[in-house]
Amino acid sequence: MTDAIVQTRCWVQEVVIGLNLCPFARVPFEAGSIRYQLCEAAGDDAVYAALIQELEDFAQLPPEEVETGLFIASRGLVDFDSYLDVLEDAQAALEEAGLDAMRRLLDKCRKPHSPSITGLG
Repeated sequence: MTDAIVQTRCWVQEVVIGLNLCPFARVPFEAGSIRYQLCEAAGDDAVYAALIQELEDFAQLPPEEVETGLFIASRGLVDFDSYLDVLEDAQAALEEAGLDAMRRLLDKCRKPHSPSITGLG
């Protein structure tokens, strides 16, 4: 497991679950049914392409095995505006593809130059 994934798992456990920010996070975390996908692509377009590919891959996974997912852009987005642009484009692409069930992208952006985390499920 990479450092970015370890840090993200720690963040989920200590912040999201520990502070009860999402009361639904504990069950999939403890069940191991969260998919962590690390993207090391650089640049908005490359991160967007990787996110779209992950969304397509995620849609094919059995829901009984993977309940939700976190897409971690560890170095590809240089600022918050880039992050918001990619997120907006991805949401529009999901609408166009008719993937309304996956359209709800829960986003949590850490400080610039830290991993951006996007929930997929």
